[in-house]
Parts: sequence; C-alpha cells; structure tokens
Amino acid sequence: MRKKRWAVGVLFAVTGLALSGCQAPRGGAVARSGPVREAVVTGVDQPMARPGSYQRQIRFNGMVRTYHVYLPSGFRADAPMPLVLAFHGGGGNPEAMQTMSGLNAMADRHGFMVVYPAGTGANDRRLSWNILLSETFATANRVDDIGFVKAMLAELKEALPVDGSRVYATGFSQGGMLCYRLACDPELSRQLAAIAPVGATMTVRPDQCRAANPVPVLSIHGMEDPFSNYQGGIGSRAPRNDRVPRPGVSESVGFWIRHNGLPNQPVEEKRIGRARMTRFANGAGMEVINWTLEDGGHTWPGGVSNLPEFVMGKVNRDVLATALIWEFFSRHKR
Repeated sequence: MRKKRWAVGVLFAVTGLALSGCQAPRGGAVARSGPVREAVVTGVDQPMARPGSYQRQIRFNGMVRTYHVYLPSGFRADAPMPLVLAFHGGGGNPEAMQTMSGLNAMADRHGFMVVYPAGTGANDRRLSWNILLSETFATANRVDDIGFVKAMLAELKEALPVDGSRVYATGFSQGGMLCYRLACDPELSRQLAAIAPVGATMTVRPDQCRAANPVPVLSIHGMEDPFSNYQGGIGSRAPRNDRVPRPGVSESVGFWIRHNGLPNQPVEEKRIGRARMTRFANGAGMEVINWTLEDGGHTWPGGVSNLPEFVMGKVNRDVLATALIWEFFSRHKR
C-alpha cells in the first residue's frame, strides 16, 4: 500500500497540477498587488521583427516574469494581427502548453500571434497561477497575475502590430481558471474579445466578478475529468495542495449566460461522437458555448497528452479543441 501511494504521488507531481510549496519564486520575491507602471522590459530580449519563436522577460512587482511569443509564418511588422494569450495549466509551463495545444500550427494557417505566459513557482518547470481557490504556489503567495497580464499586454502592444480589437485568452486547467479571472477584471474585460477555458471552471465568486461588459465564452470540459470535476467540488485525484472545492461547469457557464444577457434556452445543440455542444446566443452576436466531452478526462481534446490515461483520463478525439477555439475567436471583435 505504501509503495502504491508513493507511485501515485509521483504521478501527481508529474502532472504538475499542484506541486509547489510557498518558497519565494525563481527570479525575485513574491509578488504583491502593484501598479502596472512598475513593469519594464529587461535587456535580454531580442527584437521581434520576423516570424519565429521568442522569449521575453518583464520585471513586475520585484519579479522577473517570462512569456514566450510565437509569430506565424505570415507575420509582417506593419500588418496588424489578432493575438491569442495561451495560459498553461497548474504545474505546467509555456513549452508544455505549446506542445499540448498545437496552437502554433493553427496560427500559421490562420494568421494570428500566440503568447504563452509563464506562471510562478519554486522552479521553472512547475508553475502555477493565482486562481483564488487553491493552495498551490501562486495562489498561496497571492501573486498578482492580473497585474502581470496587464503589464505584458501593454508591452506587447508597444512591440508588435497587435489588432487591439482581436485579443483573446485561452488556457488549460488553472490557465483556463485564470481566463475567467481576466474576464472578470474591469480593465481586461474591455480588452478581451473572447475567452476559451479548457478543463476549467470559474473560481471568481459571482458577486466579485467586475466585468465591465459582456464577454463571449467558450467552455470545453470532460465529464470524466479527475482533477477539475465537471460537476464541481473536489476532483477525485486532486493533489494534496489543490483539494479545494470549486464550482462546476453548469454554474460557470450559467453565470456568463446571465452576465451576457442571453436567453437561458440554447439556440443550437449538436453532437459529434461523444462530444456535445450547447450554444446560447442573441441576435447581436453575443454567445456562450459549452462543449461537453462525455469520455474526456483532464486533457486537451484532439491534443497531445504525455501522461498515462489512468492518471489523466482519455483524450477525446471527436473534436479538436484548438480548431473549435480559433473558429470561436474568429467570430468576435471588441
């Protein structure tokens, strides 16, 4: 029994869902809330003038924060392009998000830039986000991830030809939960044209969501997710420092249906294999979409999973989350 528990514990650590303690993060002291003007770009960054991958650093609240940028094959410095922010899961990192999602290839096909921000943690490989309802590193240390995203966006708009009407956010697990936090921020809700959380529910209390306007939402979630429970509560395999009850998918989606002023009856429903879609919308183009993967685990539909199925659950192959996300984003402008 002891050996079995040890093995499962190691696998939880590998998933990177909740892995850091409360030491000071790499690159500086623990962040606290502070003004965006404290952010400055460090001297190690290279100019982003042509297609390819870049790593950028920004100093914010006494910490050196990192983000990766992918400029697609059709990038031109004088041609405005949409921007997708892609947030890794808890215990993950930007490289893992790139591999799992395949967003770079989609960016090449459809002409948008992708930014992969890095969370904070005790080391560079196991990073987390401040999602409010967790005991993982960033939440326990009250890292100001909202301020970091604002500072990063300001720098990106200075350095790149960002189409300000087409800025989007997607993320997996904790990264998706952060997307809900961004949409609930008064300033960022005015900048984001849409969000698309995957394997995530909303961790902002409804009475504390300060979204200044409606935000289109696409939710993608597996019913067999053992870490982020579809019905809410605590996931059956949630690690020790992430055993915190959270709302379910219906509560999260329901909030945005109400906030966006949409009818509570769907205007469209369809099924592709074991993937079910429900769409709520109005005549003005505002919409909230929920994709439910009946056999899906804590995975990115149609994407890459490097961990065993018995730990993470199945990868649904009936739909490709990355394609659904870009199709959704492409319909919305701010």
